Amino acid sequence: MNKILKYAYFMIGFALVISMGACVKNRNTNATDFSQITPILEIRDNISGIGNDAGLSNFGKASLSFTSDTGTFSFYVNLASEFTLDHDITVTVGIDNAALQSYNADPANAVDYELMPDSIFSLAATQVTIKAHERVALVSVDVYANKIDPSKSYMLPISITDASGINISGNFGTIYYHVIGNCLAGTYDVVGTRTNYTGAVSGGIISSVSDLSANSPKIVIPVDPTHTLVDYANLGGSGWAYSLTYDCSAGGNLVAVGNDVALASALAGTFSITTATYDPVLKQIYLLSTYTNTSGNARVVEEWLTKE
Repeated sequence: MNKILKYAYFMIGFALVISMGACVKNRNTNATDFSQITPILEIRDNISGIGNDAGLSNFGKASLSFTSDTGTFSFYVNLASEFTLDHDITVTVGIDNAALQSYNADPANAVDYELMPDSIFSLAATQVTIKAHERVALVSVDVYANKIDPSKSYMLPISITDASGINISGNFGTIYYHVIGNCLAGTYDVVGTRTNYTGAVSGGIISSVSDLSANSPKIVIPVDPTHTLVDYANLGGSGWAYSLTYDCSAGGNLVAVGNDVALASALAGTFSITTATYDPVLKQIYLLSTYTNTSGNARVVEEWLTKE
């Protein structure tokens, strides 16, 4: 009887161990099974490994934006493997001109980038160390926004070039930092007037005229190679903006539209840009616009923006 009970207990225990093992193995079916992966070095944008700015699939995420004259941008080189290693790994990174050329050669990519000049950035170190039993090391690069020509599109592709014999990821071995240029983008001196009417322009009476030169300078901000935004009149930061489209490579007419939703005093639907021109020789934008406020009084804004 005791033998039977012992055998029964053994079989129950064995089955329990098997079932527990199955539960552990399948606790997260969406997780990467590193046990099936040869160790690989890759670029990640954060230490957790969640989310990534590296690789062509994440190209748009590597667009640079600045809140000061110098921007510091960082990423991790990451050991993707089942286990960490028992020795240090020296990882070398560098500017990858071949990655830039390959990107520009693809006809599916609309923007043709120039390699960012070395006067615009500083790569703190080209070699970093992943310590034994660890997975990541931090790489940082400083980019000097005040030295960037806003009319040019620059790329700063940084790749892992050597990983102490460990395979380098083909998909995530390069991060494509970039800025989009536009020939209209930059800083402009402003002169102009805002004329306030009592009633409509036709038949109305001019009540006051404001000098807009006090709003100088203005920044024309690039959205893409043909599209920019610039503040309207003296309403900087209010969300009222001109949206300007101009083909820098082909020239032609400047197309301007405006947003009348952001200004509470504007009567919806009354905003109109009657004239918009760009002189590429003088590098001057001319904009003449009108709207009616909610009291039925017309406003006429005339601006000349000349690039510094």
